[in-house]
Amino acid sequence: EGTIQLYRIVFNDLKVFFGNDKLLNEIDLNDARSFFSWQLNDKVLHDNSNIRQIKNQGVQASSANTYLIKLRAAFNLLFKEGLLENNVFVEIKNIKFQKKKIKTLSIEEIKTILNAFDQTYYSQYRSYVLLYTLFDSMGRIQEVLHLTESDIDFERRAITFQKTKNKCFRIVPISKKTCQMLQTLIMENKEAFNTDLVFVTNHGKPLKPDTFRTHVNRILKEKGINIDFHPHLLRHSASQLFLEQSGNIKVLQVLLGHSDLSITSRVYAHVLDSTLIEQHNQF
Repeated sequence: EGTIQLYRIVFNDLKVFFGNDKLLNEIDLNDARSFFSWQLNDKVLHDNSNIRQIKNQGVQASSANTYLIKLRAAFNLLFKEGLLENNVFVEIKNIKFQKKKIKTLSIEEIKTILNAFDQTYYSQYRSYVLLYTLFDSMGRIQEVLHLTESDIDFERRAITFQKTKNKCFRIVPISKKTCQMLQTLIMENKEAFNTDLVFVTNHGKPLKPDTFRTHVNRILKEKGINIDFHPHLLRHSASQLFLEQSGNIKVLQVLLGHSDLSITSRVYAHVLDSTLIEQHNQF
């Protein structure tokens, strides 16, 4: 769903930049370069928004690189089908930019977030269990929200992610406490709703990532907790703690579902650097 949306955005951008009269086979290398110069410097963001007062111009380099990947793939298909003589976007190199250190939560911040929830309310208990599961499994929010009862092995204390980013199922261990909470939530769901999904709304409908994020941030705001929460924070935080406590990076790669070890190493390079120094001093 997210990938399709990205293609919609980039195709619409082509239409905005080139207009309706430009044919795809007329786009040359200079056109492609001009298109990405426009992306970085002149593209108006939130142009149709009634909420934002200021219209930002230009996308971040990381976003432009994502659009470039989509255009390479789309034009490559057209080339293979014989509809284009060449793929001009293959000639455009990824835009270099200074990568920022990933944001993570401290153990105290994680505890503060968890303690903000009143578990006597169904919605808050559900979000509490979801937070625990995200942190314990290091799963992506979409992976965790697609969990059904049959995906959880309560005897072996493991869950199977079926709906993954790389389309390969992944089995990860979870703690005894997480298992117990998931069992309780599933029992409550059975009493109230006709669904196999573990995480649902108050009406038994599939819970959406944005709904969950909004709910958590509303609870934190009500409790006066100044943390801007998004689900991936827990994945990054758990990964950092794993490495800091001498966890094996190859094992972390499997837990995270990264297709290549270089992805894990690149994302958590700053953690590896500090761990390297500590272990060098120790051993």
